[in-house]
Amino acid sequence: MQKLKCILLLTGCFALPLLSRSQERSAKDSLANLKIEGIDILGHRLLRSNLVKIDHRTLQDIQAHTLGETVSHISGVQNSYFGPFAGAPVIRSLSGNRIKVMSNGLGINDLSGNSPNFNMGIDMDNVESITVHKGSAAVLYGGRAIGGALNVEGRTIPKKMDSVAFNARVQLEGSTNNGFKQAFQAQGNNKKNWAWHVSGSHMKIDKIRIPGNTKPDFVYDPKVIAFDSFLQGMAQLHVDAGHKLNTTIFPYLSQYVLDQFAQGNTDLSEEDKYTFKETYYDREDQMEKPNPRNDAFIPGQDPEKDRSIAYVNSIADYVKPEKGLIPNSHAQQYTFQAGTSYIRKDFFLGVGYETQFSKYGIPGYWTFHTPQHNHGHAGHTHPVTYLPINMKSISNRLKLASQYQVDQLGLSSIKLDYSGQFGSDRELLDIYQANTFETKRHALRMEIEQQPFHILSGTTGVDFAQADISGKGGLRYMPNSLSRELGLFTMQKLTYQFATLALGYRHDQVKRKAFPDAAYQTGRGMAGGEFRERDFHLNQFSGSLKFNITDIAFLEGHFNHSERAPEVNELYSGNNHFAILIEENGDDRLNKETANGIELNGGLNLKNLKISLGWYNTHYNDYLYLAHTGISRGMNFIVKEWRAADTEVQGFEGDASYILRFGDKRSWEFGGYFDLVKNENRSEDEMRDHYDGAYMPNMPTSRFGLSSKVNYGAIYFYVALDRYLEQRFLGKNLSVEPAMPAYSLLSARISYSGKLMKQKVEYHIAGNNLLNQEARPQNSWLKYVSPLPGANISFGVNVLL
Repeated sequence: MQKLKCILLLTGCFALPLLSRSQERSAKDSLANLKIEGIDILGHRLLRSNLVKIDHRTLQDIQAHTLGETVSHISGVQNSYFGPFAGAPVIRSLSGNRIKVMSNGLGINDLSGNSPNFNMGIDMDNVESITVHKGSAAVLYGGRAIGGALNVEGRTIPKKMDSVAFNARVQLEGSTNNGFKQAFQAQGNNKKNWAWHVSGSHMKIDKIRIPGNTKPDFVYDPKVIAFDSFLQGMAQLHVDAGHKLNTTIFPYLSQYVLDQFAQGNTDLSEEDKYTFKETYYDREDQMEKPNPRNDAFIPGQDPEKDRSIAYVNSIADYVKPEKGLIPNSHAQQYTFQAGTSYIRKDFFLGVGYETQFSKYGIPGYWTFHTPQHNHGHAGHTHPVTYLPINMKSISNRLKLASQYQVDQLGLSSIKLDYSGQFGSDRELLDIYQANTFETKRHALRMEIEQQPFHILSGTTGVDFAQADISGKGGLRYMPNSLSRELGLFTMQKLTYQFATLALGYRHDQVKRKAFPDAAYQTGRGMAGGEFRERDFHLNQFSGSLKFNITDIAFLEGHFNHSERAPEVNELYSGNNHFAILIEENGDDRLNKETANGIELNGGLNLKNLKISLGWYNTHYNDYLYLAHTGISRGMNFIVKEWRAADTEVQGFEGDASYILRFGDKRSWEFGGYFDLVKNENRSEDEMRDHYDGAYMPNMPTSRFGLSSKVNYGAIYFYVALDRYLEQRFLGKNLSVEPAMPAYSLLSARISYSGKLMKQKVEYHIAGNNLLNQEARPQNSWLKYVSPLPGANISFGVNVLL
């Protein structure tokens, strides 16, 4: 047995999986209600091979500003990165409208699916845990979870009575390259039925340093940038380039033209004097005479292919960047949460309020007046002032949560939750409003858990969501819109001895409607068509079969049929979207997106060693994507349209961990992960092949990571290394996208817990990107204008009252 453990440990080292930590509490979502067995993979709780829960201790280790960065240490999950303060989860190459983000089981006001520069509005200091569904969770959460889902479990509404009547925590943190932060949290109860919670935080950053230049060197290479209008726009460069006659292919000069020049003829150009003819006809002497030779003639050139040569007069930045700094990298955020609950043994009712104000910069610039380029030596005929792109958002959320333990009539419990969110998200050029989205979002969800009956258990539910989005501003790219979604679902599980069969079904009705007002001006493209009202009927199905091989191993397979309705931006957008520097055009004729996926997983769960390996393949019919049209307007505004085409997503993932325990509070854990994903064009569409390539562009790269944790009484140490490889599966943005160099991210944290004036105190030192590498994620829209932040060391103290 000892030999077997050694062999398996070596296998786990080559598999390179992810650090995780066991969860003391079960997940508060539908799948947890089904009592799915878990495997502890260092720092995360593997509730299922494609369902991971991050505990609070691990969240402290990561210490990230954005949700995308927080979950990016999980195999198959990466960060979209739209600057240091905007980052959404990317699960198995899918993001935006295919990944549903929830707070306590209800969808949040997530505009990042419409534009990646929007922050998700989640206070990471108030998060208790995060559950990540890798792969479709459409049966539970609807079509927007076709690629996966995240449920953020917050602390605003207390769900249990603590053993102490009052406790509080105050946190102070400063850093070398990440600003400073203050946070507080207090909770208490009357030792009977009432519990309460209050918390808040403030964060401010003036600027963020990087190890080198903001832009990669190749964007200043004339051979690369000269005629790539997409790359020019994304790199925010003015390029004065063109083609001119290659005079070195002509062996002679036309004497006739030279004579015309001497006589003052202005109808001929300088290029007319070059010729392939050895002689010319002299009309006065009425005879052929030799043409003079061209001293610049270079023999051996092709008269057709080499007839013209490219030139680049100048390459200039919109705004000259400062070396060593991410441009416009300021940020400030205030949050506040308060909640109270009435708790009995069989009943729970809670109410909470959350508010957040944030303002931050995007590493980019634009102007209210689109410049026009004359492709001449004079450059731009009118000077243009570019302003920094800033974001300002305000979010107010009301939350209600309740649960009743029935335990009769075949029912175990009934759970009912509501969320009302009212947000204002502004895109600014410097301090001037470019556009604003005002959002009113309501979500209601009820779940009924069945009492186990022999081998059967399950959950059935209904949820409703409505989003009303209205806008204003001269640079709007979407009209006002209304969305309604109603879904009915059931998840059932049959368990017999070593086998478990789980089946789920859901039906959704989805409505999308646009309300263009007089102030909304569309662009010249498709621009959302006729703004037709659309209704969609969606069917979701899932099935899985798991075999437990004694207590040490398992094998399981999953099948999902999922459908997603187009979102409002995919249907109705129609204008310049300056945040991503394209003209975005929706199509109100688009059909629903359909995905059929299979997944195979296996794992070992020995006393100290855990390993999980998986493979997945999903085929999409009518996969919706922003396609190139080959048209460019203004200065580098590439015209893109939302189109549908068949696509296949497939990949491999692996996680493992090993733990050594030395008594009650002493342990050493280490492990790692790896992942690989491909998002391939399967449409057999010549236009898509030409403009977008065999693979989708801007896709995550393959990775592996190693990490370790040490608990030694009052001392805790964490270290993680993530290696991002160079992308091999490159798509096209008219031309083949450049592959970003591979890079490694090293992070660490050490803390000490003690007492100060009889109060419990934790001191910590943490570091990110400790190797200070220039890191440009392949899947980031901003990789041509900003790398990830450079090395940072933070110092903090937590006082427990």
